[in-house]
This record gives sequence, structure tokens and C-alpha cells, in this order.
Amino acid sequence: MLVNMLRFSFLVVIVSTWVPLITPSSLWAGQSGSQLFGGTPTERSRLWDSSDFVHVVGTKRSSDKEDELAVTLRIDDGFHINANPASLPYLIPTSLALVGITPLRIAYPVASRFKPNFANEPLDVYEGTVVITAFLPKDALGQLPALGGSVTVQACTEAICLPPAELLVRE
Repeated sequence: MLVNMLRFSFLVVIVSTWVPLITPSSLWAGQSGSQLFGGTPTERSRLWDSSDFVHVVGTKRSSDKEDELAVTLRIDDGFHINANPASLPYLIPTSLALVGITPLRIAYPVASRFKPNFANEPLDVYEGTVVITAFLPKDALGQLPALGGSVTVQACTEAICLPPAELLVRE
């Protein structure tokens, strides 16, 4: 009996040691089978969030009347982000926040309609490439040493939404 217990213990040790070594790590993380779950996250020790599928860049512009910060969002294929305003109270709208200056106004793009699996009615969303424009007082950009800002987004597919992310606006 003792011999059988030792054999069983030895087998358990062997299996528990070799299975993780021969099984792809993406299976352990639940990250196989789709664009969302395939590949490698930016940092291997964290879960996916919206920053993995939405990319942002800011461009400063000046005109005769006012300054502008144009923030371009590129949303990966198969994903969308909620419009501003969001269609439902529990959805997180896309929003631009600036540090060190109050914009005169912020213009959000026209939303497209999208019918996800979880809603009875279509939602207002942004897909592809969209631009959010912050209008600033004339010469405000020249007076700031650096313009800081961020965009809050929540990337979703037709079935699920990822945790939201705050994306830093960079030129």
C-alpha cells in the first residue's frame, strides 16, 4: 500500500511539473482563439484592457480665431468604443480631459449605430479612426510648456466590453 501511494505521488509530481511546460502559456491565461484572446498582451503579467485596442495621438493646430488640439483615435478592427454621450447610463462614454487649461468647447465626432448581442436597440459608437477636437483660446498652446491630456475609452466587441483605459494624449 505504501508503495502504491509513493507511485501515485510520484505520478502527480511528474504530471504537475510537465503539463505547464508543454502547454502554451496562452491557454493558461485564457488568451487563445480570437483577436481579443490571441497573441501577447503588452505586459505579459496583466490582463487585456481597452488600451490594447485603441490608439491615440494629438495634433496642435492654430487658426486666426482659436487654437485646437485634434485628438485622433484609431480603434482596431472588430472593436468599437462608446460615443459621447453614451447610449445607455451604464456604458462608459469616450471623454477627453485636458490638464492645465480649460477648453472653450470639445467637439466629439458623429457616432455610428451598432447593434451588439447584449442590447435590444442599436448603440451610438465610434469605430475605425475618429477625431475629437478641443477648441482653446487663441495663443493658449504657445503659453503652455506642455499640453497634457487623456482620453477615457472602453473598447468592446459585439459580445463583450473590456475594462476601460485612460490613454495619454501624445503628439
